Amino acid sequence: MSNIQAACACGAHAVSLPGAPPRVTICFCADCRLRAGAPFGIATYYPSDTLVLPELPVRRRVAESGRWLDERHCPACGSVL
Repeated sequence: MSNIQAACACGAHAVSLPGAPPRVTICFCADCRLRAGAPFGIATYYPSDTLVLPELPVRRRVAESGRWLDERHCPACGSVL
């Protein structure tokens, strides 16, 4: 499968993803709802060694369970990449 191109809302930062994601998650936690501005958040996950991510500020979210997730946000538009 060919790569998928993704970008933030303003187009300042882009990432090339290696085809279809191995995992897609729909989450209803408060953090994901806030991030998405919707009743739920959707996220795709890829093995970290398959991605080349832009140099962006990283925000680590820690859930009530203790599990964590690093998010990269575009400083111009706030989109999560």
